[in-house]
Amino acid sequence: LIHNSATACDWCLYVRGNRNWLIHNFVYDAPGPGFWISGDKNALLHNISDGQVHAGFGITGDENKLAKNLAVNTIMDNGAGYDMSGHGNELRGNMAIDNEGAGFRIYYGTNNRLVGNVSEDNSQSGIKVGGIENTIIRNKAFGNGDGVSSFDLKDDNLNCDNNVWRKNRFETRSDDCIR
Repeated sequence: LIHNSATACDWCLYVRGNRNWLIHNFVYDAPGPGFWISGDKNALLHNISDGQVHAGFGITGDENKLAKNLAVNTIMDNGAGYDMSGHGNELRGNMAIDNEGAGFRIYYGTNNRLVGNVSEDNSQSGIKVGGIENTIIRNKAFGNGDGVSSFDLKDDNLNCDNNVWRKNRFETRSDDCIR
């Protein structure tokens, strides 16, 4: 799916199949998530989700690759820019800016990789991890959360469990195991 736009639709671009490519698509002002990926091994490159009520990008499938996408202005406090529960997904070089929820949220799932992403000015945590055995490296997160219950970087697990946090740039964090 290349060079499409959608507005005012619920579940605008919903991918349940496997091995699809979504490139240069634009979704805006929709009541549901902009992009919802429940299939496996899909690739999303250079897409924009702007002004969604819920997640900009929802990822429940496994082994998907997202690179250089933008999630901006989700308008509900549970609306993360990127909301992930699948396993083995990789998000590289994506941006989450000015969302009411978290910028990037892994609420469960294992072996996901967040590498070189940017999360700025989100009302909740910039990157929030609830799953285990995930790798979060070389990301930038600034101006996110309130610094009390939400932070630039947050791990919901005691001592980060088996999550690896390395070489990230940030102002606030929930635990010393985040680096």
